[in-house]
Amino acid sequence: YGTRADLKHLPLRELRPIALGYLKNKRIPHVLGTEQEAIRLAERHGADVEKARVAALLHDCTKKLNMEEQAGTASSWTSWSRRP
Repeated sequence: YGTRADLKHLPLRELRPIALGYLKNKRIPHVLGTEQEAIRLAERHGADVEKARVAALLHDCTKKLNMEEQAGTASSWTSWSRRP
């Protein structure tokens, strides 16, 4: 998508508009609902709520790309997600 933002370190208030901007309008309610469920599950199971929210916000962000673009994006984000 061309963003040079370090998504891992953005506060949620800055990440949300970037993440939602990747989506088709019809997918936004789904992603926001997923974020709420991620919060609930993280709290229930003692997981990191912030990480759960980030994962929920980004989980569908490549849906409007073709498969080749999705694979390229996933490859670059896989190494990103493994950083400490």
